Amino acid sequence: MSKNALFAVTLVIGSSFVIGCGYHPYLVWNPAPPAAQAQGKVAVQMVPNKRPPKHGAEDVNKLGNQRNGWGIPFAIELPASHETLDADLAKLVTDAAQAAGIGATTVQDKSATAHLSVEITEFWCDGYPPAYKAGATLNVVFLDPGSNGVRMTMPVHAEDGGWDCRTGYRGVMKKLYSQLVTAFAQPPVHAAALGAAPGAPAAPAPAAPAGR
Repeated sequence: MSKNALFAVTLVIGSSFVIGCGYHPYLVWNPAPPAAQAQGKVAVQMVPNKRPPKHGAEDVNKLGNQRNGWGIPFAIELPASHETLDADLAKLVTDAAQAAGIGATTVQDKSATAHLSVEITEFWCDGYPPAYKAGATLNVVFLDPGSNGVRMTMPVHAEDGGWDCRTGYRGVMKKLYSQLVTAFAQPPVHAAALGAAPGAPAAPAPAAPAGR
């Protein structure tokens, strides 16, 4: 589809907003290029949806509520044929790792130095026009590729707002990406990504470029 096509929101049976025709991604961020030199290789193994009931537990692609002038809520739902929350977050984490100087690969790659589980514990937006609040909390769990044992857990959280949920999520994704790049460059996290045992010294991390 044309990148210049208009974004449309269609009201469908079931009282939900499904982002539709002339599709533009709903969740966006501006990744920096991968670092010139990379160490190790991480692979996103899974993105478990651990959100609470009525806040996304029932469907990974439900992101919150948009309300009309009478305050009636309509669920915001990503169209799985174009975009899914778990795929977006897997790419977000991968982009951040690469910007911080860590290589990326797939779980099938036997040379991967860490597998990642990106747990979604919060990803929801609600409010009333013109004030909406979006928030997200992720736990990035570093797993040993051989044993699947946990090396460490890295939590990240971001909030933002706007005149609608799309605007709020734009700020949330930007903040999550920036936090992830910074976190991946920290020595304990970098060590977990490279496969070092907890407390073991790791090779210095390359300088991470600032997110745009």
